[in-house]
This record gives sequence, C-alpha cells and structure tokens, in this order.
Amino acid sequence: MKILDSVAQADSRVIDLMAEVGADLSAATEVNHYLYFPGKEAAERAGDKLRERGFVAEVGSPMRGHREWCLLATHTAVVSRSAIGLLRAAMERLAAEFGGKYDGWVALVEPEGRAP
Repeated sequence: MKILDSVAQADSRVIDLMAEVGADLSAATEVNHYLYFPGKEAAERAGDKLRERGFVAEVGSPMRGHREWCLLATHTAVVSRSAIGLLRAAMERLAAEFGGKYDGWVALVEPEGRAP
C-alpha cells in the first residue's frame, strides 16, 4: 500500500472506501470527531464551543497510561470531500485554541437502500 501524502488524501481515501462498501454518500449520516486535550477544563471548554455549533460533545477521562482527555464530538452530516475538509480545518483550529490535537473522524456506514 502506498503512503498517503496528506491527511486530505487520507480523508479522500476513507470516503472512497465508504462508497466501495455501498454507503449512500448523498444521505446524512452520524459523524464522530476525536479531539484530545491536556486537561479536563480545556476539553470541556472546547466541548462547549462545539455544542454551540450543534454538536453533541462528550468528554471522557484519560485512558489507562495516557494523560490526554478525549472529546468526542458527534453530528449528522453528508460526508463529502469538501465537507470533511472544512470540518477537519475547523476541528484542528479548535483543538489548537485549547492546546489539544484533532485525531480524525469516523462515520457510520449503511449500505445504500438499507435502513439503519
């Protein structure tokens, strides 16, 4: 497998794989974003900003052996290259604002024509 040159290429490949397994890319689906912060307060403050933007945001304590607090931000969106590109940029800016990092996204994949 060839190494991807950028996160944009990686995001694009994920979208291609979603289409290959039969996801209906014209339909809105649940998208989860993962952000990590050095402290609970930073994660909570970032979560508050995302809630203001319509996301469901949950802060989780650090996993065993880790110090970073996880912020899981969930929303419903149509997955496209442009939408994911804009979301990634916004999430990276938000994470940086509070001293954290954005670790990426995942989306629920339901084959076209099948109800969840």
